[in-house]
Amino acid sequence: MQVCVSRRNSRLFSRALVAVVLSGAATVASAQTTVTLDQPSTEVWAATIRGGSSADKNDRSVLATRASSDLEYHRRALLKFDTQNTIPEGRSVSSALLTVTVKMGSEDASRLVGAYQVTTSWAEDEVTWTQRRRNEAWETGGGDLGPRIDEAAVSVSAASHR
Repeated sequence: MQVCVSRRNSRLFSRALVAVVLSGAATVASAQTTVTLDQPSTEVWAATIRGGSSADKNDRSVLATRASSDLEYHRRALLKFDTQNTIPEGRSVSSALLTVTVKMGSEDASRLVGAYQVTTSWAEDEVTWTQRRRNEAWETGGGDLGPRIDEAAVSVSAASHR
């Protein structure tokens, strides 16, 4: 599961996790299981990519996003979750909840945050605005994004969640 989180203004995040609800066997007792993926480097990978003069730089220190008509200020947060090794074979995902914690925001009371599927794989320590892996370009600068999965208004208050 790969997701791009995109916002209309700058926001920094301190943590991201996903809770996945699995559909299971026919019995009520085993019908659903919740799996939480929140371990950096083994279950969750993240990077911030930037446009403009930083298009060939990789930033994994903090997740940040910002939309701007000026590519110099455009940022996207990429998140990837290991569902291959954490969800048992034969189980299907019936729902997923992405929780992102706000670390810092600008003056706006709230803004819309959109989550988009990333349609091609990328490497956490190699991804940039122009490349998904070393020597492998994105089809479109800033990531190969599918349709928007969801969108929500998010507060700029530190430690707020959505």
